[in-house]
Amino acid sequence: MATDQEQDLTYWKDLAELREQELNALQEEYAEFQETSQDYESAMEKELQQAQGQVKKYETKLNQVAGDLEETRHKLLKSSEVDQLKISKLESVLSEAIAQTKVTKQQVVSLETDNEKLEQQLRISENLMADLEYKLDTSLEELALIQGELDESKNHYQEQADRLRQQLSDM
Repeated sequence: MATDQEQDLTYWKDLAELREQELNALQEEYAEFQETSQDYESAMEKELQQAQGQVKKYETKLNQVAGDLEETRHKLLKSSEVDQLKISKLESVLSEAIAQTKVTKQQVVSLETDNEKLEQQLRISENLMADLEYKLDTSLEELALIQGELDESKNHYQEQADRLRQQLSDM
C-alpha cells in the first residue's frame, strides 16, 4: 500500500505541479491580457477624447452653420419682402402704363380717323375750289367778252348818239 500511496502522492504532486504551471501560465496570460486591455483602453480613451473633441468641433461648426443659415433665412425673407414690394410697385406701374398705352392708342386711332376725315374734306374742298376756279375763270372770260361787247356796244351807241347829235345839230 505504501507504493500505492507513493504513487498516489506522486500522482497528486505531479497533478498539483501541472495545475500550478497551468495557473502560472494563466496568470501570465491574464497579466498580458490586462496589459493589452490597458493599452487598448488607453488607445480607446484617446480615440474617445479625439472623437469627443471632433464632436464638440462639429457641434460648434453646426451651431455656427445653423446661425448662418438662420441669418441667411432672415435676410432672404427680408429681401423677399422688399422684392415683393418692388414687384407690386412695378406691376402697378405696368398696369398704369398699359392703361395709358390703351388710351394713347385710342387717341391715335381717333386722331387718324379725324385726320382721314380732314384729308377727305380737304380733297373735296380742293376739288370744289378747282371747280369754282374753273367757273370763275369761265365767268371772268365770259365777263371779259361781255365787257368787250359792252364796250363795243357802248362805243357803237356813243357813235350813234354822236351822229344823231351831229345830225340834230345839223338840222
